[in-house]
Amino acid sequence: MKATLGVPFTPPVPCGPIYSSNGAPGTSALVPAENVPTCQLQLDVYAPTSGTNWPVAVLIPGGPLPLGQRTYLSSFAELIASQGALVFAADYRSGPDYGGGSPGTFQDVACAVRFARANASAYEGNPKRVALVAHSFGGFPGSVVALSPAEMALTKDSCLATTGSTRPDIFVGIDGIYSLDGILPDFVERFFGGPRVDRPAEWDAGDPSLLLSAAGAPSVPIRLVQGALDMTVRPEASLAFEGALREAGHDVTLTVIDGADHIGVLGHPAAVAVVLEAARGPGP
Repeated sequence: MKATLGVPFTPPVPCGPIYSSNGAPGTSALVPAENVPTCQLQLDVYAPTSGTNWPVAVLIPGGPLPLGQRTYLSSFAELIASQGALVFAADYRSGPDYGGGSPGTFQDVACAVRFARANASAYEGNPKRVALVAHSFGGFPGSVVALSPAEMALTKDSCLATTGSTRPDIFVGIDGIYSLDGILPDFVERFFGGPRVDRPAEWDAGDPSLLLSAAGAPSVPIRLVQGALDMTVRPEASLAFEGALREAGHDVTLTVIDGADHIGVLGHPAAVAVVLEAARGPGP
């Protein structure tokens, strides 16, 4: 396995708080912040040492966390790469405190998918098969990118890769959050730039529970992995999402791993096996 670290995949983008209070007494209304710093998002590439046409997996971390937290996925990425897949572990702006929020957070994840697709061949990967793998909070933007009826709109100002699909060929959620109800209400309101009554289109476009049954929802297969001992994101979140996906007619499976907690699940052979199977796709 060989690693290439710190590869930029976006142009300079806002990476500081994007909203502030308007200061009016008795209100929490948000206004755009001024003088927001910029930075380029980065990803790490983990490739098998020999061979060609490797399946591709894009890993995104949990959060909401500052940029750079992708590094906690490095051991997981190495495990996957050592067993025959090309892995891109990518940062994204997970919330408005880090320059994210709707639609930027979703665009970052979509950009990582497009960038991996555009650059897979340079690392002997197969650009025609890209799995998006999300841990914890990453399940929220990951599922939105996978389930949105329309692909995320990107420009040269939001992504260095300017062509190629932004939608994964399969989505894998690991101990993930897939419902706005599982996120603190204050954070969700700031994420969408205001309460739902004021910004209904933004909320609806970023709500996985609505997207899975929306008209035109894509038929992206979904694979869920859940640690049975996870006390951070409890198994009920994956069970509920699996049931809703199945009821809406999606191709979904849930693998519950006994003895695994929120972080330990990432090192479990069963989780690695699910990711590899998803990335490789169906046999001939």
